[in-house]
Amino acid sequence: MKHLKKASLLILLLCLFSLQGLSALTGLTVAYEEELDTTISSSWYFGIQSLQYPVACHVGTLTLSYTSAFANNQLSGLYLERSGNWGNGVEYWLQSSRSINWQTRFGAQLIAKVRYGYHTDLKVINWSDSTFPLLNSTALKKNMFPIVIDFYLGIRNIFYGSQAIGAAFQFEDESGPNLGDFKLLTQKNWSLQPINDTPASFFAINYNEGSSNYLNGQADPQVQATLSIEQDASEESFPLASAVNNGRAQVGQARITVSGAQSLPSYGVTISFTDGNGGTGYIFNLKHEHTDDLIPFSLYLGTTHVQNMTPIPWESLQLGSDNLRSLYVGNIMYQDIENKIAGQYYDTITATITPLDTN
Repeated sequence: MKHLKKASLLILLLCLFSLQGLSALTGLTVAYEEELDTTISSSWYFGIQSLQYPVACHVGTLTLSYTSAFANNQLSGLYLERSGNWGNGVEYWLQSSRSINWQTRFGAQLIAKVRYGYHTDLKVINWSDSTFPLLNSTALKKNMFPIVIDFYLGIRNIFYGSQAIGAAFQFEDESGPNLGDFKLLTQKNWSLQPINDTPASFFAINYNEGSSNYLNGQADPQVQATLSIEQDASEESFPLASAVNNGRAQVGQARITVSGAQSLPSYGVTISFTDGNGGTGYIFNLKHEHTDDLIPFSLYLGTTHVQNMTPIPWESLQLGSDNLRSLYVGNIMYQDIENKIAGQYYDTITATITPLDTN
């Protein structure tokens, strides 16, 4: 048998419906929580008064943390990449249910409060470019974490929070962008790379004109599940021999974080996996880095043998981030690797979670 190098496995995330799925570059974990209380208050209340917006509402909070695989000075800067129409000017427009200061249409702008180490930076996020610097080219170091980014909507021409009491607001134009989706980027090897592969929505709740939802109050709590696939550096590649026959090689773990409710009598999702190298049924494939040679293998979620594109129930989820299941590779047959070309073998697998009540 020819000598084989290690195999590598990359698992991507795809989330459906209101589930906020954020995977991360190696060494980082990222989570976003939408704010359900959008009450319009004085900008002093949020600590963003220096930006000259008299009132604002909270949009959500993004938290970036590091794992044992993180190394100082390997990543540089943080950048926000947003969806939207860049020809629409510099502001969003909100329609009010009643007149305030002789108007019902108010300009608003997205604001970021970035906290890292002992520092706090305030940023007005302009529409001039789809990629906006939050930390410019600052090298990321462990003493900066956790990095917490609070997003706000600063609103013009309402001078006090009390003026907005009882008014309901929606984004102008039912086909407009609301606040759209975003990715967080960082620089690695002189190029921008996404930290979260799957875009997250600033507001999963639809506050566009014509919907049944309004800004400036408490939205009904909605349970949200966040799927992350975590891989330590030692799990990103594995010796093929460790997964031959009955052997199992751990390649990461799936974590589901549940938020948005005070109690959970019963909540669950299904999780499914799709092979990126054309595997079907219970067969997944590792592909040689330079040729079309394939090595079949099996994927396991805990003790469950994974079948391609087949939902696996994950029930009785608990609030918080303690919902964990390990991912393993196994069932590689000796005869399938005996005469294969030496080299690196790869696979990319897409993981999808769906609420149980929508299956």
